[in-house]
Amino acid sequence: YELQLPRALDSILFLRMQNDLATSFPQYEAFVEKRMKKVLALVRTSAADKIASQGGTPAFRFTGLQASMKNTGINMLTSQLSVLFLQFLPMPIVNDTGYRGKIDLELNADLSDVNSINSELKKYDLRLVEKDKEVEVLVIRDKPGF
Repeated sequence: YELQLPRALDSILFLRMQNDLATSFPQYEAFVEKRMKKVLALVRTSAADKIASQGGTPAFRFTGLQASMKNTGINMLTSQLSVLFLQFLPMPIVNDTGYRGKIDLELNADLSDVNSINSELKKYDLRLVEKDKEVEVLVIRDKPGF
């Protein structure tokens, strides 16, 4: 399924997609709900702030062996790991740091290896850990009575 709309209609994109899918597949229902799941959570290991940005033009670069972030949000790290480098893990990757500011961060690690990433995250008092956490999941099921 692909949906392309003019930029002027960005505000209705998600609603349009939902309507298209409901019309095309009336035998199913889909919704988002919160469930307890095992996740790989990015957490802080101390109260020391070793990631605060020094400012400047926001920039980021991710390769298989390096992550470089300057004046960007910490969610950029978890999203890039989720989508590109650790996409085959059986659990979602979430930001559980509670950090709200912009960050500067340099990792020289194999970004497809959690142990390698954790070795580099240590210098920022960060770590990826497995834990149970309530997360939003997409549920698709047969529509009752169909």
